[in-house]
Amino acid sequence: GGVTHLVPRDSIGWVEAEGDYARLHSASGAHLVRIPLSTLETRWRDRGFDLPERPPELWRGRATRARDRFVARKARLVRERADREARLAAKASHKLASLSATDADTQRKRAVVEAAIARARARRSQEPAT
Repeated sequence: GGVTHLVPRDSIGWVEAEGDYARLHSASGAHLVRIPLSTLETRWRDRGFDLPERPPELWRGRATRARDRFVARKARLVRERADREARLAAKASHKLASLSATDADTQRKRAVVEAAIARARARRSQEPAT
C-alpha cells in the first residue's frame, strides 16, 4: 500500500491536475492526492485557493480542434445521407422495373413505389445545397 503524508495547506506552492487526481507541490516534494482538482478547489476556496484562468491560446487550440471535428462530422453525415438516398433510389427503381405485370395488386404496388420516388425527388430539390 501507499504511505499517507499530512501536508500543511500553507506549505503547498502549487497544484496540478493529473487525470482524476491532484498533484500537490510543496517544500517536502510532490504528493498525489486521490481527488479531482475541481473538488479540491471547491473545498479550499474559503482558504484562498483559486485555480488560475487557463491561457486563451489553450482554449483557442481546443476550440479549433472541436470545430474541425464538428465540420468533419457534418460533412460525413451529409455524405452518408446522400449515399443512403442514392441506394434507396436505386432500390426503388429496381423494384419498379420488376413490377411489370398488369394485375390490380401490381398496379397498386407500382403506384406506391412511384409516389415514394416522387416524394424523395421533391425532398431533394427542396434541400439547400451543401
